[in-house]
Amino acid sequence: LLRWDHPRRGMIPPGDFIPVAESCGLIVQLGLFAMQQAAEDLAGWQKQIGDAPLSVSVNLSSRQLIRRDLVSDVRSVIARANLK
Repeated sequence: LLRWDHPRRGMIPPGDFIPVAESCGLIVQLGLFAMQQAAEDLAGWQKQIGDAPLSVSVNLSSRQLIRRDLVSDVRSVIARANLK
């Protein structure tokens, strides 16, 4: 799950900010950010360890799952991170 390390409040659990993101209509953008960050992290780990198979999982919101653009979004994230 996504965590928010706030500069003054410290770690804010997802149960505190995910509902706000959903109600404000920002959950899709937040989910895309999480996917992109996970893909970039995975790409970095792959460079460090070489050929060992690695995978990463990202939680998606129900709003992301029903979007027609979900597959396109995932493909774009993979391409931007230079993953195969």
